[in-house]
Amino acid sequence: MKDNGYLIFKDFKIPKDALLCRYTTITNEGEVKSIGDPKIAYSVMLQIRCNLLKYGWEGLFKMLVIR
Repeated sequence: MKDNGYLIFKDFKIPKDALLCRYTTITNEGEVKSIGDPKIAYSVMLQIRCNLLKYGWEGLFKMLVIR
């Protein structure tokens, strides 16, 4: 079972300390600032995608053998 959905909040404010922002911050003026090098974040994302392709076939073949 999948639960997919969305919520729309109008004129709703969240305190800054409640946001889970590890690599971004929001200034008091409302500007969004990135922390760190975006090239590193991109390289990590690319590495994870490569690992999914590299090791994902093992689960597929195990599933085919079990069936």
